[in-house]
Amino acid sequence: MEDRFTYGAFILAGGKSSRMGTDKGLMDFRGKKMIEHVLDASSSIQDLNIISNNEAYRQFGKRVYPDIYKNCGPLGGIHSGIYNSKSDWNLAITCDLPFVTWDFIFFLLKKIHGNPFDAIVPVHDGKVEPLCALYYKYCLPKIEAMIQKKELKMQTVLEKLNTMYVEVPKDRFDASLLFRNMNSLSDLSASDLPQRTS
Repeated sequence: MEDRFTYGAFILAGGKSSRMGTDKGLMDFRGKKMIEHVLDASSSIQDLNIISNNEAYRQFGKRVYPDIYKNCGPLGGIHSGIYNSKSDWNLAITCDLPFVTWDFIFFLLKKIHGNPFDAIVPVHDGKVEPLCALYYKYCLPKIEAMIQKKELKMQTVLEKLNTMYVEVPKDRFDASLLFRNMNSLSDLSASDLPQRTS
């Protein structure tokens, strides 16, 4: 992709899920750990890190960084991801999206070129997806200020950032699958889940 910006990614692996009873990213799903599906989809990105307070994620051969601001939810992870990245733009993606694809990631990355925004966030069916979105490094001071004010809701964050919303084209992507979170043990064995595609 030809542009003057560098881009990276970080996977948000926040820790133990109350509904799963364990760390979601380390759970088995279709022969792999959950996070490995996301790692596979984003493997073309060289600057790829994992954001987690769990040292077990080092087994995947990526740099693992803890939250700098503890107990701040996803925003704390996004802050740490941007802070520890060497890239201008970063894809923030949660570890429990095993059906995300490189095709979709590349679709988002192509929106970077010449863009004056702080964040590029996909939207589908009226739903906003801030945990599979791009964030520009210069929004870090704004995010840090919001954390210090305890303004942690992602909706509020996107309202205060200069955010570009990108509609997910229905003729190219099945958003209901791409953004399907694995939030419970029953989700892992749901009969309606298709096979993953690259």
